[in-house]
Amino acid sequence: MYVGLAKSDITAYQTGMLMMGWADIKNRCEGVADRIEARALAIRQEGRTFVFVSAELCFPTQILRHEVFKRIADLSIHDSDWMLTATHNHSGPSGLSHGLLYNMFNHGFHPEVLSDVADGIADCIRKAVARLEPGRLRWTRHRMPRVLGINRAWKAWNRNRGVRPVDESTKDQAVDRTATLLMVESKAGEPLGAIHWFGLHGTLIHADNRKIRFDHKGMSSRLWEASPPEGARDFVAIFAQAPAGDITPNDKWDPKRGIMAFDTDDLRARETVGRMQQEAAAAAWESGTAIAEDATLDSTLRWLQMEEQPVDPDLAWGASHPRTTKAIVGFGATLGTLEGPGPLGDLPWIVATTNRLRRVQRTVTGLLGRTLLDAPRWPLLEVGKGIRGKGLGILPLQKVYIPEAIDPAFNYMLKAGRGGLKNQPWVPPTLPLQILRIGPIAIVGMSCEPTMMAGRRMAGTVHALMKEAGVQHVIVNGYANGYGSYCTTAEEFEEQGYESAMTLFGRWTLAAWRTQARWLIRDWNAGRDHLSPGPGPWLLSPEEALAQPPKAAPF
Repeated sequence: MYVGLAKSDITAYQTGMLMMGWADIKNRCEGVADRIEARALAIRQEGRTFVFVSAELCFPTQILRHEVFKRIADLSIHDSDWMLTATHNHSGPSGLSHGLLYNMFNHGFHPEVLSDVADGIADCIRKAVARLEPGRLRWTRHRMPRVLGINRAWKAWNRNRGVRPVDESTKDQAVDRTATLLMVESKAGEPLGAIHWFGLHGTLIHADNRKIRFDHKGMSSRLWEASPPEGARDFVAIFAQAPAGDITPNDKWDPKRGIMAFDTDDLRARETVGRMQQEAAAAAWESGTAIAEDATLDSTLRWLQMEEQPVDPDLAWGASHPRTTKAIVGFGATLGTLEGPGPLGDLPWIVATTNRLRRVQRTVTGLLGRTLLDAPRWPLLEVGKGIRGKGLGILPLQKVYIPEAIDPAFNYMLKAGRGGLKNQPWVPPTLPLQILRIGPIAIVGMSCEPTMMAGRRMAGTVHALMKEAGVQHVIVNGYANGYGSYCTTAEEFEEQGYESAMTLFGRWTLAAWRTQARWLIRDWNAGRDHLSPGPGPWLLSPEEALAQPPKAAPF
């Protein structure tokens, strides 16, 4: 077994662009406070090279993965053998997606920024491969401090079957505090690096920030690299994400700023949370189980058609003919979250009323013998249909006009949609699912933001099918290879708060992911001849991509 680790600078931006994550008009980039980085682990066994990458971005996109893969084509790494993930940093560049929904607030697709970020990630992979040397791996699981993280969607969590309900004062109990550490050493036992997985939103740097910065995962990396284990050589510390869709480090209300925060000072909060993660990982370094040098290393990737997909009934509580929906943003998205309130954040009763109306509509249609797949979500935007869709479920977007002075983001979206994107959805209709196996560990790359319970159920599905082959532990790594917004459980979907309103493909989104994982693993077990890549990534033509013209200057 050969191992290699590296890191590279991926800092890129255009002055005036919004940073990706907060979707807040104040969060406009005026420069760089911190250089942001990508980190990679490469493993080679019997001539086959596997790579895990974590970048200090909000999320990777399909076009970013595509551009990086073009740049490393000469390395002979199979497309299914490398995983591109993100730390979910909300203070990095935007404009990296072909999806108009993810470009509406930052005003456009930015090909120059995309190229610079892709160059940096490709450079990181090349350096990791160039540093391959005989090595060994160890792994362990450990508990994280209780002070790290609360469940910001605890009311939705309480809807889950089999959970112990929590309240406002005990929402820290609805958090999975188990972290996983993969340790990398040279053949002589020198510490070379590590990957640490723990689910925690990258939202300590809030929307009033004006400069490119890394968040707590990046701080943890830098702290451990500055003070590595004894005897370390060129130590690279990767702090990756586990299911974090509803888990936030922010646990105090800041009345002056009107947000939820960890500390009144974001930079101090970043230092504190970053250090706690680093110290927990460092304390776990001396423990762990060795992974055999001839342990199974393998990987598979399939692109999934997410819209209107049937799912296994046993994963949908026995529902009749369950399937996903077209991609829709629910009205509840207007609430935002307490750490980043949306336009209706102070008027939750409006959303609650629409949800109740939708539940009544579901009951009536049920009595008539029909199924309202979308309920209780009241549609805000039918993003799967693009400009051919409707707003609020009733207004044809082709006929809607919103002045820029009233809402510049929606004004931009409608203009771009009527331009060269007339026949295109505003979010990717296909998403990648990847499983990377490193001996007893299986890393499931989901191109979405799974909530903690959604991740737990996905891990259970994968483990049930892989345990007989020797897999002892499954890690669900969200923000992997692309982005399809949130993924809640079916019960959490009933709440229709922010996370479930942004679960684009409806109530059975998680059931679809789990169904596809079953099918993928069964094909994988049957042999590579049975594997198919699926429909492939959703990419716009250059002309369609540039129909979303970047506008870097302030609105």
